[in-house]
Amino acid sequence: MFTYSLSGLEIKAAGETLQEVEENETTSRSALYQLFAKWFSGADSSHFAKSRDGIWVKELESASELLPYKLDVDLPIDLSGLDSQEFESQWSLAFQGSDENGSPLESSFYSGDNAQTIHDVQREYEYFGLATGASDAHRADHLSTELEFMGFLCFKEAATSSDRLRSSYRRAQADFLSRFLEGLVTGLVARSNPTTLIPAIAWGLRYLEVFVAKDIIYLDTILAPSPQSN
Repeated sequence: MFTYSLSGLEIKAAGETLQEVEENETTSRSALYQLFAKWFSGADSSHFAKSRDGIWVKELESASELLPYKLDVDLPIDLSGLDSQEFESQWSLAFQGSDENGSPLESSFYSGDNAQTIHDVQREYEYFGLATGASDAHRADHLSTELEFMGFLCFKEAATSSDRLRSSYRRAQADFLSRFLEGLVTGLVARSNPTTLIPAIAWGLRYLEVFVAKDIIYLDTILAPSPQSN
């Protein structure tokens, strides 16, 4: 059975619970979005230990098993010459921004309008009864928060028995990807220097890029109108 839990986002509507659902291709997509949300939430000793012990790789392999498309996991995480402190330092260097423009891990970093982007992202969350947690360390447009929202939408799609709602959740996923998450991932990859980005960080970025690109194609395919019969 598959369950969903929120960390950076919280449910605003009272009395709503998230039930268990049978594992399928949609819960697999949800699990991957949740996994990448955790990966990009920040570097600390726990993150380093999961990299060192191969746990991230195993979790990615497990979450990918029921995907409706192939996501090959063929690379270990290379931590050569790194300890936890150096890993955290390299993470900061890779994703450092500025006080004026924010962080490269935020959608507003690439939009040119920080306030409007954050407002628009928050409206997406609020429409589905969510809000950023008061104690959340990340802004609403942070990559990990947006990934968590996508995981939530996938789970809601899997949990509903209504074809109408299922289609609505799929359209919401496609819309959020095209308006926010795709540009954030594309921008983050484009600004990453392959000569200085250490392999341990490049690993997560590579698989996120592949996953998001394939998920966009998947959603476009299942949302495409059926051919009219003659």
